[in-house]
Amino acid sequence: MSGSQAESPPMVESCRRRSLSMIKGGYDMIQVVIKICTQQQLRTAQALPFCCICGKPFGDGEKRTRQHVPPKSLFAVSDRSPPLIVPAHSSCNYAQSPLDTIMGQLVALLHGKFPNEQQTKLEVYELPSHTPQPYAGIANLPLRRIIFRWVRCFHAALYGSYLVDNGGMLFEPFPTGHVVDGMLKFDPIHDNRVLFVRLLKEQHKAGRTDEIICYNNKCMYRCAWLNFDNGRPFCLYALRIYNWEDLGDPRYPRVGCIGWYSSEVPPFVTVGTKICIPVANIDPLDPFAS
Repeated sequence: MSGSQAESPPMVESCRRRSLSMIKGGYDMIQVVIKICTQQQLRTAQALPFCCICGKPFGDGEKRTRQHVPPKSLFAVSDRSPPLIVPAHSSCNYAQSPLDTIMGQLVALLHGKFPNEQQTKLEVYELPSHTPQPYAGIANLPLRRIIFRWVRCFHAALYGSYLVDNGGMLFEPFPTGHVVDGMLKFDPIHDNRVLFVRLLKEQHKAGRTDEIICYNNKCMYRCAWLNFDNGRPFCLYALRIYNWEDLGDPRYPRVGCIGWYSSEVPPFVTVGTKICIPVANIDPLDPFAS
């Protein structure tokens, strides 16, 4: 794996000490769970010795910047603390600015902030439908690439290592579709989306998920490490920013953001359980719902 790996983050050490004390006290609890949510815990990510975007270590005296993850422009001013900030090369950080602006304008709609016509970067189109009410669609938004960049930074903050892109799958929190014969046709809901949502809910109920909660609880990232049937490890994750699934068309089911990536297993992870845990799963498309 390319990139540098930091020593065990302080929050991991504190979790390990708690687990060991439980073992000595006679409890059957050996799993380390990482949860980063306080300002002090979030601040430790700023000491990572590599760029969280490209993975290359910083050279002596090399200029670095503070990358907010996700960008603070997505959040209302009252929700911008405590943030997750990771180090990045200036060139890497600035290269992401145009996409950050677009995402900021999109998500900011949820807290009543609307860009004026001269400043908007969103490419919004009106699309015909079979009903009197037309659809509104956004084009040229590489949402999967944007979200995976954030996931890469969450991985670095949790485990102190750079996430190499070895493949995976990501389902966005909005419906997708294509124009066919002049009409919008929604893409069908993938069977794996339903499976992944249930799996992550089971792991969370079993206490086997690592988490990052920041931006006044308006950004929640949750993940668990599992294995495919062939033994290949993968990280199953979900991300929620505000209730961004509500930005989707109400004529389409509300869907949460969930996905997985393939990676070598870092030394400090919460390993998922193979035991089937019963969950209500009332909303089978939202990993953060009951």
